[in-house]
Amino acid sequence: MTFMSILKKFSIVLVALLALGLTRIGISYLIILVAIGIIMPIIADNKKSAMVTGALYATLGYLLSYPSGLFLINYMPDTYIPISVSSLTVLSNLFLGWIIPVIIAIVVCGIFAVLGNMIKNKLSDNEIQKDDNEYYFEKQDDLNQVNTNSLNKNQKKDLLYLTPIQKAKNRNENDEEKW
Repeated sequence: MTFMSILKKFSIVLVALLALGLTRIGISYLIILVAIGIIMPIIADNKKSAMVTGALYATLGYLLSYPSGLFLINYMPDTYIPISVSSLTVLSNLFLGWIIPVIIAIVVCGIFAVLGNMIKNKLSDNEIQKDDNEYYFEKQDDLNQVNTNSLNKNQKKDLLYLTPIQKAKNRNENDEEKW
């Protein structure tokens, strides 16, 4: 297996972990989501991977930041205030605290994944155009073959990829039109 195939398989996890590292350095959450949305379609060749990476990044960020919130108890006042809270309320609050950033991450990454996919398509089109520098020669002959200079690029490409049988049929049709 090549490095690129391994990178494509594990790109979702690798990019999510890299994004967590960048978050800890101090780069904005929204900037990282935009970068994930643009970069992942280029790396993994699909838009869905960007949304999954964004959701994984939001989930891992939530799991890492939740325990640090528990340390705030040291800064709470010493006065005991009784509040009755059910476990269902706590569970629903924890779920909302997780799902809202995940939805935002999926939406932002999804929007910018479209842009990343367009960039990838533009890059691949440029590579195809570079390989498309082919030369066409007009054959001077009595049969008055098809003038390739008057054809557009797609028609020239179609002529190049014809099988010998198809080319012979075209010659016969040209000959019949002359008579």
